[in-house]
Amino acid sequence: MNQLLQDGLNRLFADSSETPDWQQVAAVTSVRNNLSIISGGPGTGKTSTVVRVLALVLEQYKDREKKLQVALAAPTGKAAARLQDSIVSAKEELNVTDEIREAIPEKAQTLHQLLGARRYSSQFKHNADNPVPYDLVVVDEASMVDQALMSKLVEALLEDARLILLGDKDQLASVEAGSVLGDICDMEGNQYSRDYADWLNALSFDISDKFVFNEDKPLTNNITLLTKSYRFSSDSGIARLSKEVNKGDAGRTISLLESADINDITFEDIGDSSQLESLLDEKIPTYFQNILDADTPREAVSKLNQFGILAAHRKGPWGILHLNKVVEKILQAHSLIPKYNQWYSGKPVIINTNDYTLGLFNGDTGVCLPDQNGELKVYFENEGEVRGIAPSRLPNHNTAYALTVHKSQGSEIDEVMLVLPRTVSKVVNRELLYTAITRARNKVIIAGKRSVLKKGIQRKISRSSGLRDYLWS
Repeated sequence: MNQLLQDGLNRLFADSSETPDWQQVAAVTSVRNNLSIISGGPGTGKTSTVVRVLALVLEQYKDREKKLQVALAAPTGKAAARLQDSIVSAKEELNVTDEIREAIPEKAQTLHQLLGARRYSSQFKHNADNPVPYDLVVVDEASMVDQALMSKLVEALLEDARLILLGDKDQLASVEAGSVLGDICDMEGNQYSRDYADWLNALSFDISDKFVFNEDKPLTNNITLLTKSYRFSSDSGIARLSKEVNKGDAGRTISLLESADINDITFEDIGDSSQLESLLDEKIPTYFQNILDADTPREAVSKLNQFGILAAHRKGPWGILHLNKVVEKILQAHSLIPKYNQWYSGKPVIINTNDYTLGLFNGDTGVCLPDQNGELKVYFENEGEVRGIAPSRLPNHNTAYALTVHKSQGSEIDEVMLVLPRTVSKVVNRELLYTAITRARNKVIIAGKRSVLKKGIQRKISRSSGLRDYLWS
């Protein structure tokens, strides 16, 4: 195994320059262990690592009679679509045979689809007595998976199946009970047993003694934290801001936001609704016009992610329901949308529930546009295809100019505007702020009061699920 694995590492990580290269460590950990957890912030290469893991594992199984059955899954439809897109593009770049490339699956599904969700029931088709028929299951955005669903997934795996969990341990946990990924990855840095470090070094890794952990813990050798961001340079404002928020350093965070030398992060000190409306008025008309100017529904759907308003609350002052109304008021004032029509060209929507008949899932976003006959349809992209659905057929949904931070998980948005609540709120905490900031590709604007931001940075979620105590105490 070691020679075949070494050859695969040399081919698939030929451009590696980091020492130790944690992506490679994550890859060999996933080959060696039936359970592997890979955690990293935005741009650390979780999905590009896992596609190479799939290639390595498939190479190990190449000469076996039984074909390896692999499933790709995520908690929401949006996250599954992003995982699928990442795998499809990344596998084309791999230095592998055509046989291995073709064996890497492209289709991703929601965890509910994987487990066989049943209507009007909390039970799934697949369970301990009827396991899912896969030898390897990859779950992306694992921080969003609650304790009950993770338990049902693990129970439904074949006895010798491999499970790879990908996610960001510092992101918001699921809305439901438990903080599974955060509890599993309750560590500040990578750490391994002496035997495991020796095995890694035999594969030419440079694992020094500072990464060796002398106490035996259940998952010490199963977890890899990816630390290098390939999306942001270490001196980018977004990268620095997310780190300071994670540390809980309110003073340093606010100083960074107000620094004149950093262009990709900004703090807007606003205290009333007129200031908020003025700030939105600078952004919204241009963003909306860009969607209207799209030549095709596919282009319009992709332009939804050019700008996004995020908020902590759904209801109340400066919650998303209020913000969506403010945005529509601004667009009406600019004569970009009609005053009394519920549906109009350019309206973005987000689906709130799974509808297996229509193939729409919680978190899917679409845009309303006229079809060739002038009839309004809401267009969604799914598995590379864009299709229009009559608004009257949509399951429970919301207008989506503004989203809650929870709903934005699994998204990448060019420019994020995070609107804080008007008063201090328990909902605003370190994990929520970090999650909002790390949705952004190019720019973050935080709008609100310093006091609300400061309190949020100082507040860390504490959930007592028992899992952390079991694994680490």
